[in-house]
Amino acid sequence: MQAIQFFIVPRNDAFPDQLKVLGEALSRWCSEQRDVGLRAVIDEDALLDLEAGELPKPLALRHEEELSTHESEEDSSYESTRWRSSRGLSVWLSPANVGKQRLASSLRGSLPEETIQDVLVDGERWPPFTAT
Repeated sequence: MQAIQFFIVPRNDAFPDQLKVLGEALSRWCSEQRDVGLRAVIDEDALLDLEAGELPKPLALRHEEELSTHESEEDSSYESTRWRSSRGLSVWLSPANVGKQRLASSLRGSLPEETIQDVLVDGERWPPFTAT
């Protein structure tokens, strides 16, 4: 069964209180999805950072052991380096047959837009948020 991945990138200039609200919103949204029978998995380390009012640590630091195990020459590309330095957080939902569009709209409606820099759904940029 394939999962849908949402990658949420908070704004670097977000205030601690805003990051806490974002963490609470993500946690609540995942709980709601579980309540309707979906399997929701969230990057707990990144969620804890948000709930503490901090940007998530870069992916490379959060998953240092996993990443070093799977190193290859391909992993040194610009995209891989950019991904590893990202302070975003992932949420995976399955089953994917529920509807990517519906889930993405639901997530978007649950997030405080002023705190979000970007959202990727299965690696594709979702239409940008309007906050400046």
